[in-house]
Amino acid sequence: MAELINRPEVFKKLRDEIELVVGFSRLVKESDVQKLPYLQAIVKESLRLHPPAPIVFRECITDCKIKGFDVKAKTKTLGQDFRYLPYVGGRRGCSGAAHAHSVMHATIAALVQCFDWKVKGGEKIDIIVGSGFSGAMATRHQRPSDGPWENSLPSKSLEETEKRDQFSSGKLGTNRLVKESDIPNLPYLRAVIREALRLHPSTPLIIRECAGDCKVNGYTVKSKDRVVINVYIIMRDPDSWANPDDFMPERFLESSEKIGEH
Repeated sequence: MAELINRPEVFKKLRDEIELVVGFSRLVKESDVQKLPYLQAIVKESLRLHPPAPIVFRECITDCKIKGFDVKAKTKTLGQDFRYLPYVGGRRGCSGAAHAHSVMHATIAALVQCFDWKVKGGEKIDIIVGSGFSGAMATRHQRPSDGPWENSLPSKSLEETEKRDQFSSGKLGTNRLVKESDIPNLPYLRAVIREALRLHPSTPLIIRECAGDCKVNGYTVKSKDRVVINVYIIMRDPDSWANPDDFMPERFLESSEKIGEH
């Protein structure tokens, strides 16, 4: 959406395509996507410029050579500079890629179809890529030296980073990398990730179809109605979260706070 907002001519071209194919009487459906080639091209180009996983972490299964370098079996490798792998690839590619792709098209189409978007003051959105595995857009609080993706949070979280490092060192020592099997023994790491996903959900808006007639906050919602759910606002709701805009992993460690997932 940031790329579209910064390029009004592309935004208009996409809206024209949606209006031509879908009309004005309903929202775009997932079944419409195959008839919207410009929408598909926009999603692909956005993922090319802003892949959710810009660096791939893999383990070599056999001894091999890569560009003249010997790589032994079991060696952990970081891969980059492929052609088009927004969700990575191979046997360990993202299992939710098809779902993400489907939701992304429908969500972007609905946002373009229903709303006019402008930046206050007429400026463009800053889409400079920050450091870290997530490739998140930088903020004015960003620290250039940050490493892992959760560190792209505001610099006030420095104490959280130090606490995480101390906690991990105490559990694992300093002579090896963390393994997936270690994660159950790292509750603070899990809390950091959950809190980062709360503040920065991978899908800030989701579209659902109502299975039956119901009422939501006094509004009548008919069966088959398509509803846009603002996940971003839900996870920053002050009625549900204390200090909702603060990065506080401890909220997921406190036994008094029963926080489930859906």
